[in-house]
Amino acid sequence: MAKRFEPGSLKREHRKELTLKVSIYVFLIVATLPVFLGYLWMLINSFSGEMVFGIVPKDLTLHNWRFLWERPDPSYPNLWWTFLNTLILGLGVAVVVVVVSTPAPDTPFPV
Repeated sequence: MAKRFEPGSLKREHRKELTLKVSIYVFLIVATLPVFLGYLWMLINSFSGEMVFGIVPKDLTLHNWRFLWERPDPSYPNLWWTFLNTLILGLGVAVVVVVVSTPAPDTPFPV
């Protein structure tokens, strides 16, 4: 027997679907919020000299970032040469992966 059409059934289904979507988004936001706030706190803390109550920066400074333009100790490696080396290595690996994983057009590809 065919299912009878009920006048409010489409609205009810739409409401159920909307409630499910909203519930999923609320759960994802609540689950992600601590991670996002932790990263935000670390970023703010890196630009502050001292924190009031552990969350409010008292003064802003670049003192914590001085390793970018001066070596903390002569035994430390130069940060920019290390960065350049890592960049070259990463780009080289990416190029090799793309070249190796892209089949040539005349090569028979088994199906």
